[in-house]
Amino acid sequence: MALGRCCAPQCTQSCGWTAGKALAPHQKCLRMRISVVLVVLVSTAAAAARPPAVPNPEDCALELPKEANDVIRGGPRCIPFGAVNDAFHEARARTGPHRPLSASGSVPGPAPDHYVGQLGAAVEETARILKERFALSRADVVLGLADVDTRWTDIGRYCPSSLASRRPRGCEETRFRRHDGVCNNLQHPTWGMAGAAFRRLLPPDYADGVGAPRVALSGRQLPNPRIVSTSLHREVDKAAGHTDDEHHLHPRVTFMFVTWGQLLDHDITLTAETKDPWTRGDPPCCPPEDGHGHGHGHGHDGEAPLHPNCLGLLLPRGDHMGRCMELARSLAGLRADCALGPRTQFNLVTSFVDAGTVYGSSFRTSDGLRQLRGGLLLKLDPKRLPWPGVEPVTSFPGDNRANEQLGLAALHVLLVREHNRLARAMAAVNPHWDDEQLFQEVRHIVAAIMQHVSYKEFLPLLLGAKAVREQGLALLGAGYSSAYNATLDATVPDAFATAAFRFGHSLLPARLERRDAQHRLLADMPLSDALQRPFQLRRPGWLDQLLLGMAGQPASRMDNEVTAQVVDHLFKRPARAFGKDLASINLARAREHGVPSFNHYRQLCGLPPARTWRDMAVAVGNLTATRLAELYEHPDDVDLWTAGISERTRASSGAIVGPTFACIIGRTFRNLKLGDRYWYENGRQAGSFTPRQLAEVRRTSLARLICDAGVHVHSVQARPMERKHAQRNPYILCADWKQLPQMSLKPWKEKVVD
Repeated sequence: MALGRCCAPQCTQSCGWTAGKALAPHQKCLRMRISVVLVVLVSTAAAAARPPAVPNPEDCALELPKEANDVIRGGPRCIPFGAVNDAFHEARARTGPHRPLSASGSVPGPAPDHYVGQLGAAVEETARILKERFALSRADVVLGLADVDTRWTDIGRYCPSSLASRRPRGCEETRFRRHDGVCNNLQHPTWGMAGAAFRRLLPPDYADGVGAPRVALSGRQLPNPRIVSTSLHREVDKAAGHTDDEHHLHPRVTFMFVTWGQLLDHDITLTAETKDPWTRGDPPCCPPEDGHGHGHGHGHDGEAPLHPNCLGLLLPRGDHMGRCMELARSLAGLRADCALGPRTQFNLVTSFVDAGTVYGSSFRTSDGLRQLRGGLLLKLDPKRLPWPGVEPVTSFPGDNRANEQLGLAALHVLLVREHNRLARAMAAVNPHWDDEQLFQEVRHIVAAIMQHVSYKEFLPLLLGAKAVREQGLALLGAGYSSAYNATLDATVPDAFATAAFRFGHSLLPARLERRDAQHRLLADMPLSDALQRPFQLRRPGWLDQLLLGMAGQPASRMDNEVTAQVVDHLFKRPARAFGKDLASINLARAREHGVPSFNHYRQLCGLPPARTWRDMAVAVGNLTATRLAELYEHPDDVDLWTAGISERTRASSGAIVGPTFACIIGRTFRNLKLGDRYWYENGRQAGSFTPRQLAEVRRTSLARLICDAGVHVHSVQARPMERKHAQRNPYILCADWKQLPQMSLKPWKEKVVD
């Protein structure tokens, strides 16, 4: 019907209506025209929202590419839904889960990691079965299988509701971000949330195209990670780490820079790991000891089958660490809607810079860390710092990895103290606020402080000021940002988590220093003795001494070498001479995640790939390239982390890392800034600060945090991540409020209306 022609009196009969007595014909026609339009619009919307009919088992789930049809010669031209269901149930019988996860809540949180791991393994095995039965290519597995609408398969019944790609009911704009990151992006609620699969910058490179660890171009195994580590990465002569050995020290940054980077890394990445179903600890993946100190077995029966996720790095004959190093694969993850495809891994924390290391990435964790009065976190004694109610060796507020090294634990204490200091001050400004409002507002501020310090003090050192400007990472000096982009996925990429942001391992010193209030060296200890020993922070004065020690101790020089303290002694047990090898773990982890080689990321970043070993020498230097040629068959085989930490920096860049890592890291932090609806500079959002509040956040600094957290800290250099310099970076008194201003909470004062 041509609606525009039905409002003239002469066409009333053809319009099928009769003018009433109370209304003129044109008025009646107008009303009918509006009604018809509304009916059409509502019908169209309903049709768009209505789900398609449930497919029959023989209906096509994915049309096969021509190549596959040629291989199977006259077989089915598509993968039917029934075949997907059959493959899934066959896979599920091997891996679990045995029953679907029950739905809960209108805006569900992330599913339990063990459930995701089981279902992720089943989805991976489903892809493997379909690949074999329908002769799918690697490209078909990566791109084609993702087109199968798993919502209409039996996979959909098992898929956690938190992974639904559609916006859930109740996903609304709120003043404060959720602990789990859900609904940060209102259009894509799973982006950046805890439990989301890591994003891929490039398609994964698995040996079988589905999930087997990466191999060489020839199909042979890549060089043993331990051999690469001992041949290329174990320190040669920067071992001592003494402060007078200037040649092996970084000329610009301190150990505080390294430790803040570790804190930031823990805030945005935590790969889900395989756990023993009985002990919830690491599963034994090596044979039991043979009585001569070889092997790292933990007493599991040699006849019993190993966990299916075991890797167990075999060590070269004669290695002083033994014959095997314990290592299990990361848990398999799930994409949005549990889509089919190659194996993926998932992040247990939010991707956003949100101080989750302090508060946790779940409501349950956060509630367990609160005093539930006055907005305070668990009380820490200013002199001895007990951990009430938790085991100090294995737990710490927000993130149990705080125990990895003493310096990191000190920064956690610093942020907890800052929260409680602000909570008390906020309660004085707004005495009518209850515990919940005080806690959430201060949490909002601490997250902003962490963003501000990371982007103002840390990233310019890491990437160089020029790259920070060019990649959109520079902070505003005043006013609001309007750069939020809901089409940017803030989810951390796998290459960032497994390789690029592990650059700091090269900067680790061999010893950890403590300094007094006058910045004089008090004592030091081997770095390996500072790992997993947070209880030492209970000793009087140690927090201050560690904070000043990290600010005063230069980091090691950035190169291909890593201190033996973590190459031979990582997390060693008291009764053992050796521990694990961090460099070997880095290589094995990236390979089992299917992270492509260094050359692939060079190309992604617009850099020329190293086609020959001579080309590689231009990127990493002659000596390193020579060693790489002895270890790897081809330049395209070289691991991303190995070449990334060895890559030469451009003289004019001012960066600590080379151009490939700078590219990956810069892209990641750009998305974390522009793709975070709660980014502290954003305006016109439910969580935006007022202009006066934002101005106060911008006044804060790491130096001020150290002054406020320390009991006997009287001065610190203006930029603690940089080495002290009499003119460029001098010591400043904590009492100098002009140079080290403290945030005022007056802009948060709320008027009370009687």
